[in-house]
Amino acid sequence: MNSAVRPDSATLPLIRLAGVGKTYGNGTRALDGLDLAVGRAEFLCLLGASGCGKSTVLRLIAGL
Repeated sequence: MNSAVRPDSATLPLIRLAGVGKTYGNGTRALDGLDLAVGRAEFLCLLGASGCGKSTVLRLIAGL
């Protein structure tokens, strides 16, 4: 199959989040509409104020 039609695994994101949201049981909204794509061999740094959802994103990626 032509690579223009079907991308190989080197061009696909290793991690992809699309429209991700997280609201905790107490009503706290940690994430809303997060879109993220991280490619193979890319370096990612999550920056933000305390309580903005950085740890929540990492927990979701890890499957916790």
